[in-house]
Amino acid sequence: MAEYILKINARSKNARSLIDYLKNLDYVDIQDKETKEYTPNEETLEAMKELREDECKSYDSFDEMMKDILK
Repeated sequence: MAEYILKINARSKNARSLIDYLKNLDYVDIQDKETKEYTPNEETLEAMKELREDECKSYDSFDEMMKDILK
């Protein structure tokens, strides 16, 4: 499925008519920017799981973290 982002001035009568038309098409999914829910990707979900299960590292300073990363 292709995804397009359209910026439409909803104050315009013609624009509202276009939106209404598109909403009535079975093959078009309209998602308002304000109501679109964020769905995290797999990497983010894994990081969230690690945080919940206390499997993440913590550091006292940025330098300490960089030393660990660059080992």
